[in-house]
Amino acid sequence: ARRPLLLDAAMGTRLLARGLDLTREDPCLWCLDRPDEVLDIHRRDIAAGSDALLTNTFGANRITLARLGYQGEVIAINRRAVALAREAAGPDRFVLGSIGPQAAYDTAATREQVLALAEAGVDALFLETHTGHAAQRRLHDLHGLTDRPILVALSQWGDMARPNQQTVSSLGGYPRFGRDDGVSAFGSNCLIGMEETLRVTKWLRGRVDVPLIAKPSAGLPHQPALSSQRSALGSQLSAISSLRVKPSAGHPLASPASFAAAVPRLLAFGVRLFGGCCGTTEAHIAALRAALDQLPGSAGVSGEDS
Repeated sequence: ARRPLLLDAAMGTRLLARGLDLTREDPCLWCLDRPDEVLDIHRRDIAAGSDALLTNTFGANRITLARLGYQGEVIAINRRAVALAREAAGPDRFVLGSIGPQAAYDTAATREQVLALAEAGVDALFLETHTGHAAQRRLHDLHGLTDRPILVALSQWGDMARPNQQTVSSLGGYPRFGRDDGVSAFGSNCLIGMEETLRVTKWLRGRVDVPLIAKPSAGLPHQPALSSQRSALGSQLSAISSLRVKPSAGHPLASPASFAAAVPRLLAFGVRLFGGCCGTTEAHIAALRAALDQLPGSAGVSGEDS
C-alpha cells in the first residue's frame, strides 16, 4: 500500500498577501522578479511537513504570459520555478510541475511548458484546476511526450449554481481518469472547503484505479486591493483559481482544524494525496501533517510501504 503524500498550500493567495498585483503580473513572474518570496513560501510548507512542493508555474505558459508581454520567458520561468522548489525540497522531498488550464487547447504551448518542466527535473506533472474536457485534451497532447508521472485534479464537478461557486449536484457524466489514460493520481482541487471535496471523493471511491487527490480551497482572504484587481482583469483571469473563491458571511475561510478533521474520511474514500488550494497556508499543512502522523505506521515522506 502507498502511504499518504502531503502536498503544499496555495502559492498564489500567499503571494497576494505579500503584494502581488494581478493587474500587471502573474504569480509565476515572481520566480524571476522576487524569487526570495517564492522560496520562503516553499520553505514554510516544508517546515510544516509537506512531502511534495508544486512549482510556481500555474500560469507559466505562452498563452497567459503573452497577455503581459512575457511570452519569451516561458522556459526561463519554468526552469527557475523548478530550481526554487528543489532548493526548498532538498533531496528527500518531491517537486511537482504545476500546470494550469489556460493553454489546455494549445498543443504547442502545452508542449513548451511540459518539456521545460521535465527538462528542469520535476518528479511529476500536476494538471490542476482543469475541466474534464481540458484534461482529456491535455492528456492527448502529452501522450508519449514525457515519462514523468501525470497527476490530474479537476475543479468543476457538476452544475454551477451561480458564478464563483462550484456545487456538486450531478456527477454521473463527469470523466474519470486512471491508468489507461496515463494518469498516476486523480481527484479534485479548488472546491471550497471540505464538504464538496468529501462528496466528490466519496463518489470517486471505487470508480478509478489510481490514488485520489484532495486539494480543497479554504476560500479567498479579504484583501483591500483584490476587488479592483478582479475588475481590471475580468475574464482573462477566470481560469486562475485564486480569484474564483470569494468568501462571504455564510462562507468563511475553512480552518486548518476542519482540514485535519476530514483526514480519516478522505483516507477511507481512497485519498492518498492531500494538500490545500486557494486561501490555505502552511497552517493548513501543519494541521494535515499532524493528522496524518497520527495514523498507524506513519513514517515521514510518503512512499511504498515495506
